[in-house]
Amino acid sequence: MVDKLNILLVDDKKENLFALEKLLEDLNVNILQTTSGFEALKIVLEQEVATILLDIQMPGIDGYEVARLLKKNSRTVRIPIIFVTAINQEPEQVLLGYETGAADYLFKPLNPAITRAKVKSFIQLYQQQKELEEKNKELENLTLLIKNAVDLMCILDLNFQIHSPNPAWIKTLGYTMNEIENCSYSKFIDAKQNQLASIFKRAEHKRHLLNHEVEMISAKGRRIWFSWCFVFQNGKWYGNGRNISDKKNAEAVIRKANDELEITVKRRTKELEMANAQLKKTNANLDNFVYTASHDLKLPIANLEGLQQSLKEELSGSEEKNEEIEVLNDMVGNCIIQLKDTIDDLIEIIKRPQDKDTEDALRQGDCKSILDEIKLSIQELIHSTEASIEVNFIDCSIDIPKANFRSILYNLLTNAIKYHSPERKPIIKVSLKEKNDFNILEVLDNGIGISDEDLKKLFQKFERLNQDKEVEGTGIGLFIVKNTIEKSGGKIEVESKEGIGSSFKVFFKKKLYT
Repeated sequence: MVDKLNILLVDDKKENLFALEKLLEDLNVNILQTTSGFEALKIVLEQEVATILLDIQMPGIDGYEVARLLKKNSRTVRIPIIFVTAINQEPEQVLLGYETGAADYLFKPLNPAITRAKVKSFIQLYQQQKELEEKNKELENLTLLIKNAVDLMCILDLNFQIHSPNPAWIKTLGYTMNEIENCSYSKFIDAKQNQLASIFKRAEHKRHLLNHEVEMISAKGRRIWFSWCFVFQNGKWYGNGRNISDKKNAEAVIRKANDELEITVKRRTKELEMANAQLKKTNANLDNFVYTASHDLKLPIANLEGLQQSLKEELSGSEEKNEEIEVLNDMVGNCIIQLKDTIDDLIEIIKRPQDKDTEDALRQGDCKSILDEIKLSIQELIHSTEASIEVNFIDCSIDIPKANFRSILYNLLTNAIKYHSPERKPIIKVSLKEKNDFNILEVLDNGIGISDEDLKKLFQKFERLNQDKEVEGTGIGLFIVKNTIEKSGGKIEVESKEGIGSSFKVFFKKKLYT
């Protein structure tokens, strides 16, 4: 609810104040009264007053002097003053009243209708004046916002001439105000994008907002992207343009990155397709090699087997028994059997479908029998080095093909013997135990050990350690061991100290079935 306006009545006679109050009581205003000119000045300075009805003839300070003082103060200069008098009706006195600041005169005896009409009129004028002051403040604030805005603002007429551009045009595009005002909007737009006439025409016909993005040219020739929003009203376009260069640059960077990524993906896809084709070719060649090798090896092995059997029959029929030769002949026979089994295992690996790996996994008891076969095949190495092998195997099954397990154990065991210390007899401890989700094969020796530097390159292809030591080998054994283990989902760990020995631990994942 709006507060009532204040009307100030000033007269040194209380009966006159009472009469005025009665005349104005139906105007819905708040009436203030005083009998003193000094008191009137105090009231006006403390409260907002819409109109003053002021008696001229008053003791102390008369109405003329009160009016002069009010018009000298910036806070009270605009308050309408109506002089109320019974004696000063001569033209000279009336003119003096207007000169001192009177807005109008009321002459006693007062006409009630005229009095109310004049007071009501001045109240309305005061209200209108206050509204104008508020609107002026709003316009001043709006003008300040527009002047300090970073967005471009302007008005376009129907010929697209620019009017009332804000200072942001100068700051952003670098033109002077004279170069902008009354110039065509199209002057600042890239010619390739300048199809604005048809765009504005369509928007004008539909009477809706026009939004468009356009690249504008600065005074120095720099291109700056803006997002404009225009609204058509009263035959003009009112527009606001926001600088979106950073957004456009970011979009360009993203597009470039996407294009480069797409090119990279296509190139990598092509490389993968080529690599896959080469891998298929390699696998086919490997299959052919294994089949050919196994076929070509079977005949000489069969011949060896026949010769060994003939030699065995010859020795058994001879009158002179040579136990040492018979033992060697039996060892040759065992080696032939092991060679045949190895070839058969390799063929099975090639034939075996990828989803049936577990069908060829080691069953319970296989690990111990494979170790016995290896010990038999390297019996001469064990004998020549006087090596002793201590075995501690739990009875378990391992999810790995026999040929792979045989290859791993053979490499680790022969390396442990080959790299023995010349200062002591080799002692190798081979164990198989369970721990959490793994079966762990450990080969522990008391050999020459491995330096920290050599440990870093231990599993590299064709890398041989202690090359000054006369030990046969190609340097590929441990490389094959590591790859075989990791492909089956396991891992290998090595601990070693020079002059003390080494420990190789192979972690095989436990089978998920019994």
